[in-house]
Formats: sequence, C-alpha cells, structure tokens
Amino acid sequence: MKLTDLFARDLDCKPAGFDEEAAHAHRQYLDQSRTQTLARLRQLNVGIKDNLVPMEIALTRRMIDRLAVIYDRPPTRWLVRNDERISESDPVADNVTSIFERAQYDLAWRQADRLRALMRQVAIRFYPNDERGSVVLRVFAPYQVRRAPSRATPDSLDSDRSFALQIDSNVWEHWVRTNDGWLCQWVDEKGKPLDEQPYASTGGRSPYSQLPVQMVYDDFSGGMAWLPQRQSRTAFIDAINAQANDLWNLTVLQAHSQLVAKTDNATGVPKQIGPDVIPTVPRGDDLVVLDNNPKIDAVIAVMNNFIRLYTLSEDLPTAEFDDAKEVVTGAALKVASRALLARREAQVPLAHHDEESAFKRFRAVHNLHTAQGGPTWDHALIPDDLDLEVEIAELEIASDDREQLEAGSRGLALGTISVIDLIQSQHGLSRSDAIKRYQRIKEDEVAYPAKGSIEVNRSTTVPPAQQDGRSSAQQPDAVPDPIVPSAAQSP
Repeated sequence: MKLTDLFARDLDCKPAGFDEEAAHAHRQYLDQSRTQTLARLRQLNVGIKDNLVPMEIALTRRMIDRLAVIYDRPPTRWLVRNDERISESDPVADNVTSIFERAQYDLAWRQADRLRALMRQVAIRFYPNDERGSVVLRVFAPYQVRRAPSRATPDSLDSDRSFALQIDSNVWEHWVRTNDGWLCQWVDEKGKPLDEQPYASTGGRSPYSQLPVQMVYDDFSGGMAWLPQRQSRTAFIDAINAQANDLWNLTVLQAHSQLVAKTDNATGVPKQIGPDVIPTVPRGDDLVVLDNNPKIDAVIAVMNNFIRLYTLSEDLPTAEFDDAKEVVTGAALKVASRALLARREAQVPLAHHDEESAFKRFRAVHNLHTAQGGPTWDHALIPDDLDLEVEIAELEIASDDREQLEAGSRGLALGTISVIDLIQSQHGLSRSDAIKRYQRIKEDEVAYPAKGSIEVNRSTTVPPAQQDGRSSAQQPDAVPDPIVPSAAQSP
C-alpha cells in the first residue's frame, strides 16, 4: 500500500477533526499552544490588543497527570515459567530487572500512561539503541500515526494491512504487512524512500519475530481502531485562557482612575499626570477623577467556576481548587476520588494485557541485538519460555503521617502487606529499588546501631473503642500496636 493510499484510508477511519483535536490537546499538555491561543483571542476579540505573549493557564498537565492512574507508582513485575513465578533471587529474574532498569521501562510506561490519558490512545515503538545497549520505548501520539486497519479486528495493529509512524517532521516509518512478514521503510511525506533505511541488510524486511509496535488504549477499545478525542477538554482550556487574558485587559486598561479636565481652553490642560506630578489648570477649570469600576471580581468568579466545571468534567476532586475548604486526606479523599478509583479498576485489566504483549515485543528486539554480539549489549538473553505478570500499584491517596503509620503497621500485623510493599508505598519506589533500600537499612542497623529501643508513640494509634463505636470488650481480637525493635532486637 502506497503512503498516499494509507493516508486516505486513515482519514476514513478517524472521527472528523481527530488529528487536529489530538494535536491541540498535546500542545496544551506540553505548554506549547501559544499560536492557537493567539488565534482564539483574535477570533473572540478579547485580551490585550497586539499582545504577542498572552496569558495561558497550564491546567492540562496537572489534570492529565492526575488521570494517569496506572503508572503513577512503579508496578511490580514477575517472571513466570509454566504458570509458576520465578524467584527474585534467580539470576534470570535479576538479569531481566537489570535490562528493564537500563531501558528506563517504568519511565517509558508512565509517559505512555499520561499521553493515552490525554489522547485516549498511543502507539509504542520498541527501538534498539546500540549506544546504550538497550531497547528504548518511543511513544507516538495518535496524530503521528496513520493506519489501514483490518475490518474484522481494527483495534489490533498486528492485523493492519499497513501503518506509518511520523518519526520526524516530514519523515515517516512506513510498515506494510505481507505473507512473509512486515516490510519497513523510511520515506518522506510523498512516500519516496530515504537514503538511510532501518533494515537495509534484510531488504527492508523486519528481522524480529514480533512486530515491534503496539497500540495502547485508555479504555476498552471494543473493536474500534480509534477512540474519539474528548473535545470538551481543549474547549475548557481555550475558554479559561480567554477569560484570563480578558482579566488582564481589564487590569491594564480599566483598573486605574482616569483624570479628566473640564475646560473651554484645551491648551491649558496638563500634559503629564502621575503620583509625582501636581497638575495645574486655569482658574475656573476643574479636574475630575473618573473611576471605571471594572468587573474584575465578577470575571475572577466566572473563571474559577469554569476551572471547577473543568475539574468536574474530568472526574477529579474539586476541593483542591476551593480556597474556602481545607485539603482533605485519607478516607475523605478516597470518597472524593471514587471516580479515579473506578477508572483505575477499569484500566488494570488493560494494563495486564498491554504489559504481556509489550514484553514479547521487547524480548524480540533485545534478544536479536544481544545475539548479534554488540559490545554494549552486555546482558544475557531473555528466555523464550518466560511470560510476564504485572501487579499494578495502589493509587496514591494523600494521607498524613499518622494515617500512613496506622495503615502500614496494621497491614504488617495482619499479614496483608510485606515490609517491601510498605517501603514501595511510602517512598514511591519500584519493587527492586524497595528491596535495595531494605537491604541498605538492615546494613545500617548493624553499622550504625541506635542507642536503646525506639517505640512508636502509642497515642498515635486509634483506640479500639473508637474504631466502630463498640466498646473494647465488643471488639474482635485487637491488633497489637507496632513497635520498632532496637538494633539488638533486629533479625
């Protein structure tokens, strides 16, 4: 399929205005939408005339980063062979963990999670990096992707007849599926091949056992090639920016008193005014101060209400934007974050599938370049009989030190979490980093022992009678208060 034919087919598959809407949202997220803001202000005839640097409220990044609920904290990944998890102490598991760390795997998935929250879907391409000796994950926005999807399974990129990724301003990576596998070329926007090609040694044929590209969706795709963009998102930001610039205009042009001279002789009117100037006028003339009384407070109220409506439309708690309310934490914040928790629950099954698919593609690229013996590809091969399981971290809900201490200590006492889980939760670490921190702490306890026992203040725990309104005699078996052992008591 020619590139021009692919573009035409892609245009038929995407909703009207899809690419423009996605690009606009992406620019707002990157805080690079000044050109669009200027055009909108001129269209609405608001703001300060001829101001080339308008006010822009960067709310999109804050909102989207809150909506990215899967990789807000690093997940835990397990290697599986014959439906049994491999021990973390196994050299194979240690090798894969090191491979992922070099590839900055968690950072790549967090970026993909945020961009798919913004634009509903992204494509991930697995490239080899010989300088780093690692596979790198490159995330493509949907407006940078052209597809000719299968009519039967349009949400599967592996089933596409052809697709293309925009790897430069006017350079596309064009893929075509054949009976013998995938062909790939770097071409310009007219479809002409470039002198430099990624797979010149194989005649343009992909050398990998897996297609090194996959689509990642923000919701269950349900057989749709493209999930529609959320048009209200860019509309709210455009409206808020317009109001901010109109507020600025009121402040500059109308928030100051104006001095007017009442006279029949204009030549006697003072030419200079200001705090250090004492104007004088002929006898019989008057100087009058006019107050414009601009509606600044009203504009601020409207703008704040728009921000609140925007927050509600994104299913986020609005209390953080309300100066009249205290910041809530713990259980109260969980209630306010029910929509986010529901979003996370809906996306966890998607993450399991996405990670399993990505692991196979990642392994195909890693193993081929490691087997070729490049000097920087110094990790071992990833065995083909391994699968990947992922455990998504809990959504971070703000809590004070007391709430965090109580939840962690009770979880340890009940056996619902481990010390490693607690370290991950407290410090936002991956499992491997949490294990390293735990080992360092145990070494510190020996090298730098504390003087005497250290006990947690029992007054910080909730008395059993206050847990559910029952007396202590009516309570079930109480969980003992946590005690941090001294260095001598440590195992």
